[in-house]
Amino acid sequence: MGQQVEIDGRRLDGLRRDLGLTQKELAETVGVTKYTVSRWCRDGVHRLRWGNIRNLADALKVTSDELMDTIAKQNNDRTHDELDEMEAEWLQIFRQLTPLMKARARVALEEFIQSHSSAK
Repeated sequence: MGQQVEIDGRRLDGLRRDLGLTQKELAETVGVTKYTVSRWCRDGVHRLRWGNIRNLADALKVTSDELMDTIAKQNNDRTHDELDEMEAEWLQIFRQLTPLMKARARVALEEFIQSHSSAK
């Protein structure tokens, strides 16, 4: 099952072009079909396995955090200064985690939220 992500297709396509990669070359490097890369470049990426996120970031010469965070920052209405104290503390902790730790933490938090919201 893939993780929920937001990667802008235009940015993805721009990174690919900047490196001189064809969609087919990127697809082979990541381990997906050329059709999949074409769809990502056109529509963006919304769900992806962590292994593919890592492979995609490696192929595009960026970190997985950079690949995902840049888009999140562009779409975020609030700046870091506007975060309340607890949100800022959580963000600081989250940024220290590896991608695998982030994935596991997300699953644990989602399960926690679901179990507590259904109890109401």
